[in-house]
Amino acid sequence: MLTSCDSRLTTVVHLRALAQGTLVQRQQERISRRCQMALDIALPVLVVLITFLHDTLLAFHSAIPKSAICLWSYITSPFQNFLTPLDFDEPVGHPLPKPRLKSQALVVLAMMQASGWLATLVYTFIIRDTTTMIRASLVFIAWLYVSVRIMVKLPCTPPYSSILFASLHAFVSFFNILFDAPETITWIHIVDLLVPLIFVWLAGTFPLQNIQPGERVANKDDMPSVALTCPEDSANLWTWFTFAFVEPIFTIANQRTLGETDVWSLSPYFKHKNLFNKYLEYREKNPAHSLIRFLLVSNSLDLILDVTLELWTAVIGFVPAYALRKILSTMEDNTPKNRKTAYFWAFITFLAHLSFAQKDLIQQWHTRRCYERTRGQLFCIIHYKALKRQDVNGQVDTEGKSNSADLGKIVNLMQGDSYALAQRFWEFSAIVASPIRLIIALIFLYDVLGWTAISGVVVVLIAYVLNYPLARYNIYITRQSWEAKDTRMTVVNELLQNIRFLKFYGWEYHWGGKASGKREEELSWRVRENIVDTAISFIWTWMPSATALISFLSYTLIAKQRLTVSVAFTAIALFSQLQEPMTALPGQFFAMLHAYVSMQRIEHYLEEEEVPVWVSGLSSSSFPESDGRIGFSDATFKWPKSSISNDNFRLGPLDVFFPKGKVSLISGPTGSGKSAMLSAILGGRL
Repeated sequence: MLTSCDSRLTTVVHLRALAQGTLVQRQQERISRRCQMALDIALPVLVVLITFLHDTLLAFHSAIPKSAICLWSYITSPFQNFLTPLDFDEPVGHPLPKPRLKSQALVVLAMMQASGWLATLVYTFIIRDTTTMIRASLVFIAWLYVSVRIMVKLPCTPPYSSILFASLHAFVSFFNILFDAPETITWIHIVDLLVPLIFVWLAGTFPLQNIQPGERVANKDDMPSVALTCPEDSANLWTWFTFAFVEPIFTIANQRTLGETDVWSLSPYFKHKNLFNKYLEYREKNPAHSLIRFLLVSNSLDLILDVTLELWTAVIGFVPAYALRKILSTMEDNTPKNRKTAYFWAFITFLAHLSFAQKDLIQQWHTRRCYERTRGQLFCIIHYKALKRQDVNGQVDTEGKSNSADLGKIVNLMQGDSYALAQRFWEFSAIVASPIRLIIALIFLYDVLGWTAISGVVVVLIAYVLNYPLARYNIYITRQSWEAKDTRMTVVNELLQNIRFLKFYGWEYHWGGKASGKREEELSWRVRENIVDTAISFIWTWMPSATALISFLSYTLIAKQRLTVSVAFTAIALFSQLQEPMTALPGQFFAMLHAYVSMQRIEHYLEEEEVPVWVSGLSSSSFPESDGRIGFSDATFKWPKSSISNDNFRLGPLDVFFPKGKVSLISGPTGSGKSAMLSAILGGRL
């Protein structure tokens, strides 16, 4: 009898525990459902609320203090295009007509949604469903505001805030249909999904620009031709998003070989003339700003988009690894609920990889824009400086080095430093996102492996300690390599320019050997650079494998933990995520340092002295009064102040005028000042 009582008592305890567990589970599900509903409401309605605040501020623009407007303009300036149609020399196109019929269709679709949610609001009010009534009222007000906003001011370009709101609404509706019980899905849920999707598609057919930047912008139906500019400027949101505007050139390429006349001309936003005129305007307003600051300002919008998209990959890139962990852990107990959870995370993984594919397209386009814009600006700036700089060839400092860039160095600046600097703008975001990916991966590893993940961090720190002296030596080698290349280019240019005289005197072999010696010196620096790069690459190539090995050994041997399937595969996925930034970060870091050296070389070149304004100025007001004669009157010329000799060479006094329309012959022994006299006429001496 005592045994029977004990068994009954045990049964009661088990039933009570089961009831409490069921009650807790129901409470958790109820809380989760409320949080999900709040999130479903918050995201779309927040977009409309921000849009309403923006429209309100625009409506009362005159009442806002001028200081606040200036501050807002300063904050938002990096998010605007560097060039505007007002900066173009060529005439811009006429404003495009407003797509009135499409706007009316958008209003009808928004009113349909508002009417449906109004009916839902009335129904939930009758049945006293407070939670659904709050959601219906907020969504009804949001859709009503969207319809009124479009009705009051017909859009010329895609209404981005309305597109974002409708996209979030459709996304929420899709997930509710996908993961709710099938018997609860009605035709109302299907309509609530389809109407926002149609709204988004129709709004995306609006042109991206209401005024085309030129009169020769190619349309989607035009054959590619050099007489037309890039059709990106006439694309709508969907043709740009899918890059369908470049398909016509693929059609021709499949039929025959492309020629120069089959490629579109550059958009006015990327023509070097417009970019350079904007640079001159910027330098006039901000003479104290450095070149790197100008390049960052001119590429700010593309760089912000590039960094944002790269951060998306850095953060969302760990979603597949997290989803894999969830799938493996839920499949250990094969129940219908766990299978549903596994399907959910599999679908999330699919969406993540789909977003990565689209993100790569958009990011590559914007990074290429940065590269082309930066390279064109640097080419124009270096050319412009070459036309204004003083010719002081032969002048040296106290160490015997030239103070001025010669032809060889200018060529290197054009073909080497400009490309190295422009390439950094192409790969700018990687050096920002790689440390973030490293930190997220290590935190995630700590969550999976516990404290044993710290052993992998120790390995990473050791690698950085070994890498530091190599980094400093690599920068030193880079500077010496560029200087050796400049010297080699100078000697080769002198050899080629004076080859006739050298052959006449029989000095060609001596100068050929001199050029070969400079080339050997340049190659010796390149060999050292390759050795250092190989050592650095070796350190960071074995680093991910060493990190994984040390972490797993610590987890199993020291912590005495069991390496389950979910832990092992999740950790391997995280280590693969860790490998890319580990191997890429050192290369990106050194490439950035090399670009810094190139930037210093270009800025040093741009700081060289220039000829007077009366020599290089184009406006008539900059020229002194003249009687039309060409020559000198009691003139003396000399080198600029820096020289290894206290007694500077002087040319003059000169008192000679050259007859117009006749050839004047200047003769004299070597070193008498013939070339210096010609340079003085052109403003090359002070």
